[in-house]
Amino acid sequence: MSVTDSTIYSDLLQLAKSPGNAVVWSYDITVKVNGVAIKETESQEINAFYDFKTRYYSDMFLFIQVTVSDYQTLMANPQSITVEIVRTLTNPNTGVPGDVKQHYGTYLGYITDPEDTEIMALRHSGKDERAGDSSYMEIILNLIEPYIADYRLADIGGVYKNTTVENLLRCVMGYGLGTSANRVLLESPGYIGLKGVDVVTPDNQRVYQHIVIPNGTRIIHVPKYLQDHYGIYTGGLGWHIFNKICYIYPLLKNTEYAKRHKVLTIVNIPTDEIPTLEKTYTHKDDQLYIFSTGESKYVSVSEKVQLNIGNGFRFTRASDLIDLMEETTMNRSVWDAKLTVKTLLIHARPDERQNIRFVDGRITDNPYKHVSKLVAGLGGFLTVSWTSADPALLYPGMQTKIVYKARGRVQSRMGTLTSVRATTSTGSTKKDAGKSTSCELEIYVQQRPQMA
Repeated sequence: MSVTDSTIYSDLLQLAKSPGNAVVWSYDITVKVNGVAIKETESQEINAFYDFKTRYYSDMFLFIQVTVSDYQTLMANPQSITVEIVRTLTNPNTGVPGDVKQHYGTYLGYITDPEDTEIMALRHSGKDERAGDSSYMEIILNLIEPYIADYRLADIGGVYKNTTVENLLRCVMGYGLGTSANRVLLESPGYIGLKGVDVVTPDNQRVYQHIVIPNGTRIIHVPKYLQDHYGIYTGGLGWHIFNKICYIYPLLKNTEYAKRHKVLTIVNIPTDEIPTLEKTYTHKDDQLYIFSTGESKYVSVSEKVQLNIGNGFRFTRASDLIDLMEETTMNRSVWDAKLTVKTLLIHARPDERQNIRFVDGRITDNPYKHVSKLVAGLGGFLTVSWTSADPALLYPGMQTKIVYKARGRVQSRMGTLTSVRATTSTGSTKKDAGKSTSCELEIYVQQRPQMA
């Protein structure tokens, strides 16, 4: 049994049992059309899905009730809707908001599934049956931050000389960051642009004489283009804009926990030890600890990947084709498969059914993307619940340790945060009612060690 893991589990279990309040926020939501606020709205729920595996930006939806007349105004100006959200930490017992307000975000709002009430059968005998400010209807607004709306339309192209993929990513993915940007500007509440680019050091450290990006390439496609054509990480590629930071990271690399400054530890507590918790997270030594007591689910993809895609591959390096594919002695050249063919085994299967194939095309100087396809075969995906949560404390690709009790002892596995699904709601529809957030966290974790 790991003394460290056992101590962490014991200490945090006592901390979780100590008195504490649930995290409740009071939300002030202002919906504007052409800069003019519409009448009183009643916010009911905010849903967000942060997909750090396949999406570069989060899906966020605001559920609100508006008057029918205001709905008509929104429908008449679908591209002029903005939403400003300010939240205040609130005492969960008294419902009294605190003094510190936090600017949650300014967004462009787009009505999902809009209804054109003028053309639908909502009039009878010349009278609008849904008219009148006393009538409310629920709508859903898809929220997108303004800089994202511009970011996803921008494109680049050109020949970039004497550079690495890391330097190129820092330059290109910082689109919209002007040379005049400074800390005071970036941290001001009214700033609504990109704040910076965070790149985990790539496995590919080669300095290229030329990196060519075709003209007209969308910026949002650049990371994948570089991964596919030059290679960035062997642990899969993830990139996501979160809290105004563009994060670029190895998606499935779970060996960096001890090397990162800010990491996550999830204590998966059996419900019979602590059925419910008010305080579900804490900070300690600049680390975030989350207590999870709800249902968890684990799906292993190891066998699926290893048996269908492979657990190793072979290739010939393109850069070896001219000078390094044969041995020449006494004016005689001999081709040797040991020199011409490289073999990489990701994981040796105990049943000795090694699924090792040639990469597509057989010749490449980019093994990074091929290794990435097989890394998923080293683990699976764990989903845990987090109540009274604050997902703003997380970030894409966050290195994670799962501490749990199994077979009478405390154990741990390393992982990487791959997605967050958050629901912010309350039982009341009052505008000033406090709201709490519940999350489902998905973590890619290393596979269970083989039993001796």
